[in-house]
Amino acid sequence: MKVFVACFVCSTVGFVAMGLSTGMFTASERPPADESTEEKKAETSKPKPARFPEDLAPAAKRRPVEKAAGFNTKSETNKFAFLNFKGEEHAWQAAAQGLNDDWLATTVEETAFVVLVGGQTKQQLEIQSYGGKAPPLRRFRWECEIYVIEAKTGKMVAQRTFVNSPRAIQPWEQWEITAIGRPVSERKVFDWLVRQAKTSFADRSTQPIVTVID
Repeated sequence: MKVFVACFVCSTVGFVAMGLSTGMFTASERPPADESTEEKKAETSKPKPARFPEDLAPAAKRRPVEKAAGFNTKSETNKFAFLNFKGEEHAWQAAAQGLNDDWLATTVEETAFVVLVGGQTKQQLEIQSYGGKAPPLRRFRWECEIYVIEAKTGKMVAQRTFVNSPRAIQPWEQWEITAIGRPVSERKVFDWLVRQAKTSFADRSTQPIVTVID
């Protein structure tokens, strides 16, 4: 009887050992991994991209934007985005598309500078009346305040006033001309920004930039 029990035990142990070595029990003990679950974990662990331009709003209050690009003096381009003084997207952001895409930012992560654009002011300087049925001719001066903020640090690097000054009224003017002067354009400011960024905004002048307008 003892011999039978011993043989049975030895046989059982041998069978279990063989099963482990050949993987007989592996399938039931280790269920296959759920690939979809692993992918979901990987997705949730990724940092969410910043919202453009909403997450640049702190720059309007001269506060740093952590996810913004740092100003790289060795780079040929440092991109900027246009916001109003409230930190909202300015109309120039869309209007500037196509001027030079190497400089216009479309994500927070690539924005080096936030350009704060103030509301444009219009001032009538002169009105010239003509005899008969000819319409009067008016001259208007337009101004726009611009502040340039380094997005990563919230530091202001430039502040300028752009002025469109109307030309003088000529002794003879065309009948259809009733006003001289127009608002400051995004192209004028855009070109100035590119020039200044290339020199790390070395020009610290705050004098108005005046353009004579037809």
